[in-house]
Amino acid sequence: MGGNYIEVIFTLPQPGSIQQDLLIAGLGEAGYESFLETEEGFNAYIRQEAFSDGLLQAAIREVPGDSLGYEIKLVEARNWNQVWESNFTPVVIGDTCRIRASFHEPDPSVPLEIQIDPKMAFGTGHHETTWLMASWLLELSLPHKKVLDMGCGTGVLAILAAKTGASQVFAADIDPVCVESTVENATLNEVPVQPLLSDIDALPYSGFDLILANINRNVLLDHLPFYAEKLNDGATLLLSGFYQGADLEAIRDRAGECGLTFTETRSRNKWAAAQFRK
Repeated sequence: MGGNYIEVIFTLPQPGSIQQDLLIAGLGEAGYESFLETEEGFNAYIRQEAFSDGLLQAAIREVPGDSLGYEIKLVEARNWNQVWESNFTPVVIGDTCRIRASFHEPDPSVPLEIQIDPKMAFGTGHHETTWLMASWLLELSLPHKKVLDMGCGTGVLAILAAKTGASQVFAADIDPVCVESTVENATLNEVPVQPLLSDIDALPYSGFDLILANINRNVLLDHLPFYAEKLNDGATLLLSGFYQGADLEAIRDRAGECGLTFTETRSRNKWAAAQFRK
């Protein structure tokens, strides 16, 4: 990316929440090109000549809640690569998996590497929920398994499933930018992933042995009946994108109503992941 950019650094009360999703959607419509996850929220980038404070304020006004904070910075062209490298450092999961950008050097000491160029889609391994899902996925036996990554973002989980032996991997999202990002990242990693621009209720496939969904709590609650319908008997559902406590309890209760059995939960910095069986 050439030229000067404006960086807007957002601090949110609940990073990864529906507030964040709505804000990113609004900013995307306002011309923002890239987003990077942070522990406090996310950073958004737009070309300096395309920046409008009025459009920024309009996007913020459309988001419920008033406790988000933001800071605006100018990123000069000569510093752009430095900004990416300082914000997107490689993520190592256990001793076996390293998630990096294409501008990072490979590390031959790590058995499994995934290259991700996030662009406007989320999922680099930095956020606790992506880390939880990826680390759990590494423990599963995937050969001969049919896998769905719902709400795929960058496609990082779908790519990881393909790299660890799944026979069929589908990656679905309602955002065409995410589907495009998944296609590009799957090509970058030389793995077969079938992209789908679809929500779960319109998905033309079923009979999955594993469904992965790292989405926010409210969407997961709506999706759970469809996950149950599309899973094979004895299949596994891995969910994240919500907090411990009340969020997890709501997910567990709704899953039970849909005939899914809760088996385990894990957490990282108050974020939770949960496993269910059909």
